[in-house]
Amino acid sequence: MKNPLKLLVILTAILILPVGGILIVSQNLNNKPIAEVTQLKSTIVVESLDTNLNFSIFQSSTQNVLDVITKLAEENNTFSFETKEYSFGKLITTINGVEAKDTEFWALYINSEMAQLGISEQTVNPGDTIKFILTQINLN
Repeated sequence: MKNPLKLLVILTAILILPVGGILIVSQNLNNKPIAEVTQLKSTIVVESLDTNLNFSIFQSSTQNVLDVITKLAEENNTFSFETKEYSFGKLITTINGVEAKDTEFWALYINSEMAQLGISEQTVNPGDTIKFILTQINLN
């Protein structure tokens, strides 16, 4: 060996760098959880002639509307809904005992915009507002 000092420096570097990296990673993990889950309250609003209700539910990930309101109904006994299956998907027929008549439907709005998809396909993000408005069908 020509230079034992050089060899010692290289071996020390090989041993210290991985240990230092592990210490940095473990320090970072101690300051912040590995999987940080942010839960935001999503709001569900129900409006009809006789009803104006607001509900909140914690939501941690993007889900479809049906999953969100199903969870709400399971966690909150003051919210209920019924659906009917059609060839194009599920349609809400009743919310909290208020049934849409033949000339009405429960219109779905996400963040004040009318949804273009049904409750099974329409996704919502944590913090969004889901609104159901009992709406007259315009036959003109």
